[in-house]
Amino acid sequence: MKRDLLLYQRALFLRKKKGYSYNEIRAELSVAKSTLSEWLRNVVLSPEQKQRLIEKQRSCAWNLGEWNREKRQKEINVIRVAAKKEIGCFSEREFFISGLMLYWAEGSKCGNSLQICNADPALIQFIMHWFRIGLKISDDRFTASIHYHEGQNEDTIKEFWSKLTNIPLTQFVKSFKKPPGTGHRKHYLQWGVMRIRIRRSGDLFHSVAGWKDGLIKDRISGINSK
Repeated sequence: MKRDLLLYQRALFLRKKKGYSYNEIRAELSVAKSTLSEWLRNVVLSPEQKQRLIEKQRSCAWNLGEWNREKRQKEINVIRVAAKKEIGCFSEREFFISGLMLYWAEGSKCGNSLQICNADPALIQFIMHWFRIGLKISDDRFTASIHYHEGQNEDTIKEFWSKLTNIPLTQFVKSFKKPPGTGHRKHYLQWGVMRIRIRRSGDLFHSVAGWKDGLIKDRISGINSK
């Protein structure tokens, strides 16, 4: 009983004077939470003590959320590394088809020349490689332009895309600057949007359309017939 009395007095002190939570007291005294609830149910905390416990609870919730986010990010990293290994190396045909599918999704379908417009640097790098290697487009046939917002630096953005694509700045045509207050976007794309056009590509434009039609006939028609 003497030991219980000492524990009770210590628990009362930590709760009443220090404003400790039950979990904090348990960590120090190794007393069951049900016992603390019985001992301390009549102790009234001051407003400052209540505020401290509220802030501590919020902090614990944030730390738990951060721990869960970090845990999930590690899981995602493992998944992505494994998936990257599954892809392996492209064959020439796989590379050609992947570029064709990308152009089908993001490239121009009307007009009389090959054009593509996107804000993703990795996508632009991939399609430029496809244009040069898959379609044998010479560098002098590329033209480029950028779309950017008021307040962004046009020269900096053009230099970024020129370096990324190896298209000289001399082959960039007039940029389009979107004025403020013309849309709902609040967070501008860091590098704007890049548009690439290939000169003298009328015949090639229709070849790409034909290749796409071949994919449809070979795959989609087969699916629909099942």
